[in-house]
Parts: sequence; C-alpha cells; structure tokens
Amino acid sequence: MLAGSCVTIGLAPILFWPAISRAVGVWHPAWIGGETPAPLGTISAAHVGLAILAAAAAAFLWRRAQANGLRRALTWDCGYAAPTPRMQYTGGGFAAIITGWFSWILQPTRTQRRPRGPFPNRALQLESVPDTVLESVIRPVGRIVMQVSTATRRLQHGRLQFYLVYMLAGLAATAMIAAWGGTP
Repeated sequence: MLAGSCVTIGLAPILFWPAISRAVGVWHPAWIGGETPAPLGTISAAHVGLAILAAAAAAFLWRRAQANGLRRALTWDCGYAAPTPRMQYTGGGFAAIITGWFSWILQPTRTQRRPRGPFPNRALQLESVPDTVLESVIRPVGRIVMQVSTATRRLQHGRLQFYLVYMLAGLAATAMIAAWGGTP
C-alpha cells in the first residue's frame, strides 16, 4: 500500500498539491494561498505518459517473446551437458576482481592443493576473506575489555568495609586532583 502510494505521488504529484499546500499553510501561515506551480501539471502529465509508454513497451516485448517461442534454458552452462550445483558461480567468483584490488586491506587467505601425479584424485583451492574489522579491531578490544572487567569483578566481593575503603580512596584521589589545580 505504501509502495503504491509512493508510485501514485511520483506519477501524479498534481493530485496531492492541495493537501501539501494546506500542510504548508498550517506550518507557515504566510505561504497560504499559493497557487499550483505551473510545471507541476506538466510534470504529472509527462510522468503518466512515460509510465503508459513503458507499460506498452513491456507488453509488446512480452508478446513478441512469447510469439517467437521463448524457451527457458540454463544460463552460463559453459557447454556442459549436465551442470551440477558444484559448477555454479559463487559470490567469491564475482567478487574476485575487487578482492584483488583491495587485497591490501581485505587480506584474503588462500589455500591451494595442486593435483599431483598422472591421475590425481583431489585438488583444492579455497579463498576466504576474513572480516578485517572484526578480527583486527573488535576481538582484540573485546579481549582487553573482558580482562579489565574480570579484574574489576574481583574487587566486588560483598564486604561493606572494602567498599568504604574504595570510596575513601576515590575521595582522596579527587581531593588531590583538586588541590593540584585540576578539575575533578
């Protein structure tokens, strides 16, 4: 329903001008009584005309394709009689060029086992792109935060006398900072 409303507003903005004009008048009373902009009607007519032409062209092409005996077949079967899912392109295959360009930041890892001997039974080529931000920034920072929080947790043991000592130490540190001219 929202998408249909957006399409309608885009195709015929002239139909919504009165509502927009009233809303603008409520927001800024000096702009009340503005007339419909002249190009708005022309734009609406052009948009509707283009939409009708696009729909007619799509219908014409669909009918022509059906009349010519459109048949569905595999895309990019590369001449194989019976392709399997193992032969499909992957996201890594499509992204290989960009991964090569930005290998200095993406740091891809490659594992390769070349075929050996006259009748090799296995060969392997794997390439993966690690999540650089996760592995280089977030995990190390997370480890540090966990170490600090574990050390801090040792200070919380439930004894009131120690909490009073912590509070007095904090007050003393604040007093020393204030005495040396800093702001606590």
